[in-house]
Amino acid sequence: MKSFTVIVVAALVGFTNANHGRMTYYDPSVGAGACGTTHSDSEHVVALDATQFKAGGNPNNDPVCGKHIKISYNGKSTEALVVDKCPTCASQAIDVSSSTFKDIADLSVGVVQVDWDFV
Repeated sequence: MKSFTVIVVAALVGFTNANHGRMTYYDPSVGAGACGTTHSDSEHVVALDATQFKAGGNPNNDPVCGKHIKISYNGKSTEALVVDKCPTCASQAIDVSSSTFKDIADLSVGVVQVDWDFV
């Protein structure tokens, strides 16, 4: 009976595939991102670390492009659209537009550790 109770509680609470990593910001308006689209710094966009991209040769065709993620930090959260790859980011780290970063923390902080997941 104990194992059944644990399973039921786990199902009710839910499991998350949340990622935890470093968040920095960049200016996405410098050109087309890895997903082949251009964006401004005022848009809520994100570049994911290279391990999140699975398509291989042409990242424009990667299924991660165009997905949204929810980012949480210190009781605040926001969402951003995946438009780019961050080749210098560590696993689970993200690089976001400054408008996205400002939803979470002041730009002067520069770097924060966040939880994020696909929505």
